[in-house]
Amino acid sequence: GEYRLFDLPPGKYYLRVTVYGAVVMGGLNEDSYAPAFYPGASDVSSASVIDLRPGQEQSGTDIRLHRIHTVTVSGHLAKPANALQPSIRLTSAEPGSNPVFGGVIMQPQDGFQIRQVLPGSYVLAADTSVGENGYVARIPLQAGSTDIEDLLVPFVPTFEMNGRVRIEGTPQTGRGGPGVPPPPFDPPPGAQSGGPFSRVMVFLNGRFPPPIIRRTAGGITSFGSGGTTKVNDDGTIVFKDLAPDIYTVSVSFPPELYLKSMRCGDAEI
Repeated sequence: GEYRLFDLPPGKYYLRVTVYGAVVMGGLNEDSYAPAFYPGASDVSSASVIDLRPGQEQSGTDIRLHRIHTVTVSGHLAKPANALQPSIRLTSAEPGSNPVFGGVIMQPQDGFQIRQVLPGSYVLAADTSVGENGYVARIPLQAGSTDIEDLLVPFVPTFEMNGRVRIEGTPQTGRGGPGVPPPPFDPPPGAQSGGPFSRVMVFLNGRFPPPIIRRTAGGITSFGSGGTTKVNDDGTIVFKDLAPDIYTVSVSFPPELYLKSMRCGDAEI
C-alpha cells in the first residue's frame, strides 16, 4: 500500500485516493473501498490541505480506506428500431471523482447490468445509431445502499447547432513602434489557413457526458465530440451529434481579440 508522488511543483494540494472500478473483497461479498481524501475524509470540505514548499519532502500522508457495500444497476435499453448495439457507461457526476465506471454486462433483449457500483451520483450514458443518425440516452442516478433495478433507458436523436463568428476590424499582432507595421496574423501550426478565424475555437460545456462512439453500418466511427468545433474560413460553426442538454458556451481566441458579444437568437448571453 505504499506510494510516492514526485516532481510536484510547490503549492497547496488535496490528496485523494480513488478506487478505479470496485475491488470485490472475495467470493460473492461485493464490498469495496470508498474513495477518501487525506487524512481519511469522505469529501473535500473535511480534507486537510498539504502545503508543499520548494525542495520539501513530505512524509506521513497516510490514508486509511474503509470498506463499503456496492450495488448493482440493471435495466433495459429502449433503443430505436434497427439500431446497432449501443455503447453504455456509467459516468460519475461528482467533481473530482472517477470519471467513468466500466464493467457493463449486456444481457438478452437489450438488458444490461452494471455491478460493483459505489455510492454516489452518476449519469448513465448510452449511444447508438441507425444508419448515419445518432441516438443518445442520459439518465442521472443516485446510487445508495440498495440495487437499482428495472431501469428503462430511452434514446432520443442527436441534433446539430450552427452559428457564426464575426470579427470586427483587422486583427493584428506585435508591438511595433511608431511607423513599424505589426507582423501578420499567423495561424498556429497545422492550421488550414492563415485567415482570421484560424485561431478561434468555440466550446459547448454540458451537464452530461458527450457521445463518444457511433457504430455505423460501415464500422465503428468517431462519434462527434459535440462540445468543440473549429471556425470555418467564412466564420460559420457547426456542432454535430449533440445530446439534449443545457450548455454553456465559451470561446478561445488570441490576445489580439476580445469577446464583445455573444447572442443566441435575439437574446444576448
